[in-house]
Amino acid sequence: MNLEQVFILRKYARTAGAIFFILIFISIIDGCVAKFRAPINVHNILPGQSVKVDGPLDSKIQDTRELTYTSASDNVRLSFDAIQPGFWLGGIMWIGTVTTNELIPPGEYDISVYTKGETDIKKKFVFRIKVFKDYASYRQSFKSVIRRYLDLSPWWILLFCIPLTAITVGIVFFLSKRVDELLAREGKAEIFRIVRGDTACEIYFGLGTKHGLRPDASVSLLNESGNPTATMVVQRVSETDSSAIVGLDYKVKEGDIVSLGKI
Repeated sequence: MNLEQVFILRKYARTAGAIFFILIFISIIDGCVAKFRAPINVHNILPGQSVKVDGPLDSKIQDTRELTYTSASDNVRLSFDAIQPGFWLGGIMWIGTVTTNELIPPGEYDISVYTKGETDIKKKFVFRIKVFKDYASYRQSFKSVIRRYLDLSPWWILLFCIPLTAITVGIVFFLSKRVDELLAREGKAEIFRIVRGDTACEIYFGLGTKHGLRPDASVSLLNESGNPTATMVVQRVSETDSSAIVGLDYKVKEGDIVSLGKI
């Protein structure tokens, strides 16, 4: 590939990487906002489906057989699966599965969980099951905007975009190295850093002593058309990189080209 082709491919790779990065950011924000907006004790479901539920327990409870529940409908059943330590706040919690009958009418159904023989209503854990008549209405209940309109979990989009972002970053890095090699053959280099001062800008570019540069040497700043627009004096030089000074009157940006020799 020639230099122009590499430039074009790198531009496309950078654009793709930016898009993937934006999708990652949007997915994280959407997923987190949806998580915080979702009521802790409300679970949405369709007729005939099951959903995992959990709740806090007194540390004295060791067996699920010590637990029982009451349901607002015989069409909503709860089975206790296990007792285990809490995920975030410590303590003990029960894990269960709510199952609905396929003929259950749409609506909201409360379930109370408590230990057998418990009469204190304050010690009962109450949560709500919202049953929707069809998938379309169920989908509208999603707090995630992405899931509501695209029917995709934002976390799946995140997992999909992370490796693609890494791949595009690798491609951009490879193509940038290729650009440096092709430009160096012509005695040119891209500006990769600009430090703006009160009276001038110090620019850094990838040409050094191995390319024949020495302090106080002159180099040219090229415009987008490849024509020289300013002559700069090299200030500091390493084996592979150098810096030079250019006036604030010149519109210079990262990615502009510097060429050996003066105008």
